[in-house]
Amino acid sequence: MTIAATDASPVVNLSSVSISATAGDHALFIGGSHDVAVLTGGTETVQAYQGYNTITTGAGNDAIRIAGAGNVVNAGAGNNSIEDSGSGNTFVMPGAGKGMDDINGYVMSNGDKFDFTTALKGTSWDGLASDLGNYLHVQNSGNDALISISNTANGAASLVADLHSVGQVSLSTLLAHSVT
Repeated sequence: MTIAATDASPVVNLSSVSISATAGDHALFIGGSHDVAVLTGGTETVQAYQGYNTITTGAGNDAIRIAGAGNVVNAGAGNNSIEDSGSGNTFVMPGAGKGMDDINGYVMSNGDKFDFTTALKGTSWDGLASDLGNYLHVQNSGNDALISISNTANGAASLVADLHSVGQVSLSTLLAHSVT
């Protein structure tokens, strides 16, 4: 199913469908599950509350709200806002300088995972777990955990995610909730 650039507020209540939009800004409501939504045309707002959906957005400053379990969210480039009231979801993290995700929800206590696979491929990391801390960094600021990535070992780091209100998080705690 292709969403037209002029369809600003589409609603999709079907399950197991592919949804795409390559132009225009949209406020998409997904009422089904097992849907794949690829919205890369503009600034996107996506709501998906049933679970088991895959949501990919592009370079705009997007807002994504999910519930249920088993969702995969790749918010792409831009400064994105993600709200998670579900569990067992996966967030694909942007690479250094390729976007920043503000993530709200109980992401450190509800079985969520952070997928750094693609983000780390954009670095010179050698794949050794013992060297990962030279590329992936956690800084705590108040009750938030700020996640950053360096393209070279201990090089300049770019903020890629702010995990809001999660408490103190160490690198080992983050890695226990991550895919690398």
